Amino acid sequence: GKPVGYSNVVKKDLNPTWKPIAIDAASCGGMNEPLVVEVYDWDSDGDNDFIGSCTCTLHELTTQLNLGRQLMNPSMKKKKAQGVFFVTKAEHDPNPKPFAYSITFSAKSLSNKDGLMGKSDPFLMIYTYGNTKGNISSEKVFVAKTEFVKNNLSPKWQPVEISVHACEGLDGCLSISVFDYEKNGAHELIGKVDTTLRQLVTSTPTLPVINEKKVNSKIYRNSGTLSVENAVAATPKN
Repeated sequence: GKPVGYSNVVKKDLNPTWKPIAIDAASCGGMNEPLVVEVYDWDSDGDNDFIGSCTCTLHELTTQLNLGRQLMNPSMKKKKAQGVFFVTKAEHDPNPKPFAYSITFSAKSLSNKDGLMGKSDPFLMIYTYGNTKGNISSEKVFVAKTEFVKNNLSPKWQPVEISVHACEGLDGCLSISVFDYEKNGAHELIGKVDTTLRQLVTSTPTLPVINEKKVNSKIYRNSGTLSVENAVAATPKN
C-alpha cells in the first residue's frame, strides 16, 4: 500500500516520542480500513533498516490511546516483539486541506564541486513525474526552484511555494535535484532526493542526497543531506 503519513527522525533514542503526524482519513480508505504502522532505523545512505510493524485501523489508533501494540518483524528468527508502539494523543483537525505549501529547505555537508579554492553554490530544482491514469511518466515536469547560495556546503534557502495540484497531489512522485550553480548555465549535479509532498509537509524529514553515479562505490554514503525546516499552508499564486 501507499504511505499515508510519516514521522520525523528521532536520533539515538530507543524510546522516542515523535511529533504529531497528520493523517487524512480519506487517504486511508476510511476510519475502519486496516493500517500498517512501520518503524525504521534511519540511515544516511537511505537504506533504512526495518525494525517492526503493527496493524490496526485509524479508528483504533485514535480512540485506543496509550494502548501498547507490539512491533513484530517476520524476518527475525525469534518471534519476539522488537518494541511497543503507543498513540498518546489524537485530535481532529477541522481545517480544510491546503492547496499549497510554503517549504523551507536546508542542507548539510553537500559535496563540493568547486575544488580546493572554493565551495559549491547550491540550489534546488523540484520536479514531478507526470501521472496519467495512475501511471508514472518518465518525463519530469518543473514544479519550483530555489535561489543559489554562494560558497556554502550547508545552505538554507528562502521558502519556496509548492502547489498540491502541480505535484499531482500529496502522493505524486517528486524529484529534488541539488545543483552547483554555474554562470554559464552548465550547472553540476550534486545529487538528488526522491520523495512526495506528503512526506515533505507531514514529517519535516532529513533525506540523503544521492548521486547515482557514485552509488556503486563501497565507501560512498551520500552527497549530503536535505532537510525540511518548516512547511506551512499557503495560498497558491496561480
